Amino acid sequence: MKDHIPWISTSTQPKHEVEYNGIVIDDSSTKFAQILEKIAYDDDWWKANQTSSKGIIAHWIYEHFKELSDKTRTQLLYRLVTDSGLVPEFILGVILGCYPEVDDTDVEKMLDLLAECSMTPASFQVKWLLRRSQSLPRPLADRVVAMVAADRLITDELRSCAISYDACITAPLIVSNRSIREWWHQILGRYDRYPSYAMLLALPSDNEATRYLKEYGKELHLISGKACLVITLSSLGFIQYGSDDDIMPLAVEEYVAEGYSLQVAELFQIKFDQFPCLLLFRDIRRPEHILISLKGLDAKGTAQEMRTLFSVVSQAVKQDKDPITAVEEYNKQQVFSEKKKATWSSVRSFVGKTLETIMEAFVKAGIK
Repeated sequence: MKDHIPWISTSTQPKHEVEYNGIVIDDSSTKFAQILEKIAYDDDWWKANQTSSKGIIAHWIYEHFKELSDKTRTQLLYRLVTDSGLVPEFILGVILGCYPEVDDTDVEKMLDLLAECSMTPASFQVKWLLRRSQSLPRPLADRVVAMVAADRLITDELRSCAISYDACITAPLIVSNRSIREWWHQILGRYDRYPSYAMLLALPSDNEATRYLKEYGKELHLISGKACLVITLSSLGFIQYGSDDDIMPLAVEEYVAEGYSLQVAELFQIKFDQFPCLLLFRDIRRPEHILISLKGLDAKGTAQEMRTLFSVVSQAVKQDKDPITAVEEYNKQQVFSEKKKATWSSVRSFVGKTLETIMEAFVKAGIK
């Protein structure tokens, strides 16, 4: 079934018509493809006709792109980019809708031209464009993310369509050339300062931890609430929580498959056999943190562990206490009273190793 662009599909619209050389045509006209080929190379038609007629051509390119020759399709797409006057996100949708029939090199050139334009897509458009961009090669997909998601995904407008848990954060190298400090200040300015921050680490074979992130993300947001900002790394943008979005599984899969957790683990001296785990920080610029082991837990077990953890964190915040200290004290009490092996560490600290250090490292290396 064809993946209709939600704001381009014409299936429920009245029949569209344009005029060419005094003849009114629609997409059922005889020699329709041949007429589109003539329009593609007719400079006078593109100069003389209004944006509305060019918009109809855009619809036809998408609805009938497989009926067009590669040369005609590409030429028409270039015309949309350079001569149509249509909004950039509309044009980008047509380009992505025609991929992979459009050559990667041509897509790259079109993105270069569109990059000079300012995009202001609506939330549902952003969702579709990001999802569809994942069919592109990674460098081109990153370009699309940069164009449509850099600043808009952290606005209130997108909270209604957002992702499964607290924050999915892309490296600033991808979304802009702002410094790491400016970037962090923007995030904190939007979301206020949290009493604590957390990052879950997992490897590709940690299936249950990955399943937890995908299936229990909304719960993770609910139980962490304003007491903790949960973070992961992805090139899909900075996206606020939600519950039913197609992007979150992509973000989680990328985060795990690309081994981003290993770079974090190296920085904080976490061994491979300690995966999966969660790091709980007092602040993004302070090194104190606690390691929460999730080894041997299925998704439901991980959910229960997270409920316990964030119950302690939330209670500490309500009482205006340090959540890291509260978690450490709770763990000591549990170990003493139940005489079990600790699965939560004591407070750990490595000089100069902070969440901000992690982000700086990712920016220097680039998320690739």
